[in-house]
Amino acid sequence: MAVSSTELQDREKLRDTVMLYAAGADQRDKALWSKILADDCSMEGPGFQKNGIAECLESIDQLKQMFVKTRHNILNHNVDIKGDTAQGETYCIADHIIDVDGRQHILSWHIRYQDNWIRSGSDWKFTHRKLNLDWEETRQLSAADHDR
Repeated sequence: MAVSSTELQDREKLRDTVMLYAAGADQRDKALWSKILADDCSMEGPGFQKNGIAECLESIDQLKQMFVKTRHNILNHNVDIKGDTAQGETYCIADHIIDVDGRQHILSWHIRYQDNWIRSGSDWKFTHRKLNLDWEETRQLSAADHDR
């Protein structure tokens, strides 16, 4: 079945929201997240529930407190668009540098996000994002990795 150019553009814009979310998390950039989160958005995952944009933006502060650095690597991204709403799933490996007993380690989360969006003008914004943690792995950060 042929896909219209409008649907292709929407799919690209939806993927952009995913990429900007990752960049905002890694750069600790609330202004970036503000561009892609709806005012009434919600986020949830193991041990947390955030409702409204103000609470969701607080997650940036929590990332700063919990991790030295993060890097979100976006993998599969599937969406289903119905008019001005969309649902989808995004696979991600999020690496977090943490301090354990004075040594830095990488805490790697293998995530499947369940996402909902709404069209906002010509762009899309998250209305709900659920973090499903499939598994995690911790390994020591080598000196060579750290020096790069």
